[in-house]
Formats: sequence, structure tokens, C-alpha cells
Amino acid sequence: MHKFLFVLLLFVFFGFGQTQAQSTSGKIPKLPWNEEQYLIHMNNHINNNVIMFDEMFDNYLEHGIPANKAEKLPAVTAKQLRKDLDIPEAVWKDPKLKSQLRTHLRKFMTLHDASKVNTSTKFLLQQNEYLAPAERFVDSTGKRTKNRLVVEGLTDIFGKKIDQTTNNPGKITIDLQNRIDDHVAQKYLNNVDHLDERLRGPWVKKLGLRLELIVDKTERWGNPVSKVEFNKPKMTRGSRFTYVQGKEIPRADVEIRRPEIMMQYHLEENYSKLANSYEDADRSFKSFFKSLKNIGVDHTKLDPIRKYELIPLVQNGDRSINLPAPSQTRKVLLLQNYDELEDIISSSPKAKQSMLEATKRQKAKLAKYSTQKETKLNLKRPKTLAVPAMIKCFEVNLLKSMGGI
Repeated sequence: MHKFLFVLLLFVFFGFGQTQAQSTSGKIPKLPWNEEQYLIHMNNHINNNVIMFDEMFDNYLEHGIPANKAEKLPAVTAKQLRKDLDIPEAVWKDPKLKSQLRTHLRKFMTLHDASKVNTSTKFLLQQNEYLAPAERFVDSTGKRTKNRLVVEGLTDIFGKKIDQTTNNPGKITIDLQNRIDDHVAQKYLNNVDHLDERLRGPWVKKLGLRLELIVDKTERWGNPVSKVEFNKPKMTRGSRFTYVQGKEIPRADVEIRRPEIMMQYHLEENYSKLANSYEDADRSFKSFFKSLKNIGVDHTKLDPIRKYELIPLVQNGDRSINLPAPSQTRKVLLLQNYDELEDIISSSPKAKQSMLEATKRQKAKLAKYSTQKETKLNLKRPKTLAVPAMIKCFEVNLLKSMGGI
């Protein structure tokens, strides 16, 4: 599968060539929601988590955080933060180890809520290893069962209060989703053979889970869609409250002043400067689908499940595209597991013809664009020549239609 195509689709789709943070205010669709709206929201949620991880790792853990006079909170040095998070100074001071740690943890952030957004057959087949036969979404051949996907079940209960004490369909879906996501997280964090020996200790797994909790709680608290999703008048601020046996408990003052919690508070205060809104993501989705239609791929005529697969997700990536950004938040997008999309794209005669005809004409423009924008593609090229030429032209056509060239 040529993942090069889908990394670019993600770039065009989310509009992450922008270098300024988007406003988190904007119009939120009225209830009830459909699956497409839910996927837009969840992908934006995951992507905001990754952006906030970047801010913590590249800024706070490197430079510390300033004092907050209004809250009477002192400044916290980067060294104090790293010590509170149990990050060995020897690792942080070693550029190679630090880079490997960042890559490992950042990839973990992209796996957050994978069960809600990843509908690829490959991912669903992997779940068969630990789901009971009656729970599975595909059989051993990859054929869909009658069970509804997690995204479909969660869309049904979006905006509704769910009784967590009874075995109702909503609770069953939530429990299944949590079980899948926990398995994905544990499998990833326990696989450390590829890491330097100095990064194989339990502290790395613990760090990943702590940072994931911070960005997830911050994003849920700051995102106005969350109140609609969970049918709550307000969301809990993670730096000020914790949960004990399902009850919201104020944090003690001594805990509020812990470096880790002060970092979380600082991240919350800067949420609106970092995160993207639902409206921004929705606008990008519509532009993305319009670009596909321009080359002969009409997502409205696809099977609903395949339509979900057309939505590029920030997921479990081992390929990346680095975009220039003057701010400290550099948006590097990761992607993998979209084998099903290639035949959808290439099955369009118009798309094939358009890409083949544009090969020679647009090759120079793409090279010029990559140089001018300092775009670095770190991707393995397919061995055959025909398909990469088609994909390269598809990139150019998408960039051109979005004003990139």
C-alpha cells in the first residue's frame, strides 16, 4: 500500500500547512449527529491531543513554564518538570535518546481513541485476537459481520446521558470501546524491542500514560463539543479536580502545586491558542471531499463503511510529513493502516487518466513546491514506477485544487 498518498491527503484535508493556531470557537451542529460529524469531531480531538503533546514535550519540558500571579503559582523550571515526570536527565541530554523518546510517545498519542475512528479491515482483523466471536466486526476473511462498528454505536448515543449501572446498548458500546483502546495502548507501550535499551524501562510506559491523560483531559475540558457529546453543563478541569470512585473531588493545594499539575494548568490556559475547532475541521473535510470529486471519486456513492475509510485519520503512523512552522508547535502528521483506500481511488477511470496525463507536466511543479515550502517527505517509495507516478500527480492535483500550487 502506498502510504505516501494518504499522508498527503491528511495534509490537504486538515489544512495543517497553516502556522497559526485556530480558534476553538465556532458553530457546532445540532443533535442528532451522524457518523461523519462524529468522525470529524473525534479526528479533531485526536489531532488536538497530538498538538498539545508537542507543546509539552518541545516547549514546557525544554524551557519550563512561567509563574501565574493570578493563581499565585510559581514558575517551574524544565528540570523540575522532568524530575516530577521521572524523565532521566541522561536521556534528555542525549539528542538521539530524546528524539527516539519523542517519536515513540508521539506515535502513542496518535493511537488515542483508535477504536472510535479506525475502520480499516486490517485494524478490525487485529481485534479478532482478543474479542469474543460474538463481538467481532469482521470474520477471519475480513468480511463484515452484523455487529455495528464502534463509531456507529457511539454516534447513536452522542449527546445522551448513559446509565452506567445497567447493561444497556450504550454502556456495552462504551465498555467495548474502552477494552479495545486499552489493548491497543498496552500492546504498543509494551513493545519496546525497537527502542534503545535505556528507553525500555517501565518509566517510559508510565510517562506515556501520564502525558496522554493530561492532553486528553485538557482537550475534553477545552473543546466546546465535549459538553454536547457527554450531555454535561460543564467539563471537569483536570488540573483542579480528580475522580475518586466516579465522584469529582477537588485537588488539594499541595497537589495543585506539583510541577506536573501546574504544567497541566498552563496547558489548559493556552488551549485556545493551540487547538483547532470543529468548524475548522469540518471546513477541511468538505474541501477534501470536493477535491476527491474533482478527480472522479464521489464519496456519497460509496458504501457507508468505505466512506469512513476515505477519511484520513491521525493514526499509528510510521511515515511522516514535516511542515515548516515559525512557532514552537511543529505539526508533523502520521498515518498508516489504510490499505483499503487504494482501490477506491484507483478504481476511478477519470482519476487514473488525470494522474497519468499530469505526470510530466506537474513533476517539476511538485519539486519546486517542495523546495520552496521546505517540505520534507520521509517515506519509502513503491518499487513499481506506474503507480507512484499516478500518486505523485494525484498529490499535485489535490494541492493545486486547494491552492497549494
